Parts: sequence; structure tokens; C-alpha cells
Amino acid sequence: MPKYLEVAEILKSRVLHGDYLVSPMPGERKLAEEIGVSYMTARKALKHLVETGVIAREEDGKALPFSPEGLRGGYVFLAPAFVSMLTIRWQTALDRALSRAGRILRPVYFTHWNDPAVADALSRFDLIFLLPKLEPPSELLLRKLHECGKPVVVLETDWTDRGFFSILPTPVEAVTCLLEHLAERGDPVDCFNTQPLDEIVTGWFRMWEKFPVRGVLVNDPVDFYEDTLERAVRVASRLLQEHWRPKAVLCTTLTAAIGLSRVLCDFGMRVGRDVRLAAVNDVKWAAYLTPSITTLENADLDLLIREALAMLRNDPGQVRCLKPARCLIQYGESSRSGMRA
Repeated sequence: MPKYLEVAEILKSRVLHGDYLVSPMPGERKLAEEIGVSYMTARKALKHLVETGVIAREEDGKALPFSPEGLRGGYVFLAPAFVSMLTIRWQTALDRALSRAGRILRPVYFTHWNDPAVADALSRFDLIFLLPKLEPPSELLLRKLHECGKPVVVLETDWTDRGFFSILPTPVEAVTCLLEHLAERGDPVDCFNTQPLDEIVTGWFRMWEKFPVRGVLVNDPVDFYEDTLERAVRVASRLLQEHWRPKAVLCTTLTAAIGLSRVLCDFGMRVGRDVRLAAVNDVKWAAYLTPSITTLENADLDLLIREALAMLRNDPGQVRCLKPARCLIQYGESSRSGMRA
């Protein structure tokens, strides 16, 4: 294969993976230096890509990756630069769903709301999937999101009151079925939280507060991005030493449930028999724990993403909150009396 075609294949691969949606495509001399070929070879490779429709030339001669108008352009997953199972789950689902449609997804991570990476992503991409930070959004960010002129899909929380299309895999009202399940024996249901307080957690609190068979609220949140598991162990140990003896507990997160389950075992209480336990959210490993933890089943993110894309294709400016049709319980040993036969 001629050298210029080898270079063209390298550049084509970058274009198809969306590399030049994140950073501008360099000119011939810079490409030649980077790849280790002559200037003329790099120039010939770019000319080949223009002729085959992979890239275009702007009026000033700069190379530009070809990107059709509308929702077939570049897509960005804009997420906090904080490793979490939630981030991985959304990025995997988005990449899978968009790849099937022949579309490009690029992840971009930010450390704070005013991070330049946010503004850069809004200017470069045609559709933004935003996984918000736990902290409330700044007014400046909301204004930038509205002014960018691109569809913005907010994930994991409902921002419709702020004017954005949202996908909410675990509706607040879905907590009711867990509360009813835990109260089947007639015991009051306590609520246990070590997660930082955000709109989602406070929404679960409101549902618990409306529940007629409720017990005590244990709410000892960590600061944003601190370890909720360690806090859960410390808080549960202190309360059990003070003679807290729960019968049924709704945990806001799986990590809180894991910490509480560990401490209950240390105090000689059998999870699933002496204490019934459930967590609102799963991260795909609740069923593999010992004991397995009862949670709400994970929503089909692929389906929700496809529905969102279809809606936005018909009306890019619409504002609505997309939720699963129903949320089912994934029964575990932690609430043994509810186990399926």
C-alpha cells in the first residue's frame, strides 16, 4: 500500500472515532511531523480524504471532518471527572446505542461547572448528553446550555423545570414499591442515607415521609465525592451501639446498604430475617453480594436513549422527562420473605 494511503487510513480512523470533534484537525506540516512522513505524503493523504468524502476543505484551506447537518453530527457525553459506576453505565449505554445508529460519541469530562471543557463541548458538538455534577448547576451554566442552540439531554435527573429534555431511569415515585415491599410484615420502614444530598435523594426522602408505615430517618451525608461506604459503616456502628434495632430499612444507595449489612452482621443481626433491607439503585452487582440486596431493577438505558433520539429528531427543541414505563423490584436475600419461588 502506498505510504499516503497508510496515512489516509490513520486519519480516517481518527475522523470516524470523532477525534477531531474534540480538537481541530492539524495541517499538513503538523501531521507530517507527528506521523513521521514527508509534507507531500501528508498533503496527498488529505487530498485523498477530500476526494473520498471523509473530510472537506474550508475556504481558508483548513481540513474539516465531514459532519452532516442535524442529529447525525457529533455527540458528546459530558460528565464529571469522577470515576463512578453510574458514569461507566451511561457511557457504555450511549456508546452502544449510538454505534448501532452509525453515530459518533465522545466523552468529555469536567471538574467544575465553569470548566472550559464544558463551553468547548457546547461549541463543538451537535447533541449534548449531560450527566450533572451532584452540586446544583450555576446560573452561568444554565444560560450557556440554553444559548448553545444544541439539544441538551440531562441524564439521571429531571431538569425539565429548567427547560431541558431529561432521562430519569429511576423515577422518584418508584421508591413506593420498595417501601411497600419492606413493610409487608407490618414493621415501620427506616430510611438510611450517607449519600450527598441532591435533588434525587431529597426526592426519595419526600416519598418516604409520605409513607404511612415509616420509622426513623438516618441521614448523615458525606461531602460531595467522599466515600459513602465508610460513612455508612461508621454511622451504622454508632447507632447500633446506641441500641438502634431496625426491622426494615430503605437505603438510598447500594453502598449504604452494603455498609449497613456488614455492621448488622457484626452485631449478630441476620439480614433478610431479623432485618429486611433494600436499596433504591443497583450498579449491576447487588444480586452477586452475600446476602444479595433487594433493589429496583435497572432501567433499559438503550431503550430510553433510542426513544430520546427519536423524539429529538422530530422536535429538537422539545422539553420532557422520559421515564421507564414501570420499575420492577429485583428481589434479593436481604428481604427474604419477598423472594420469588
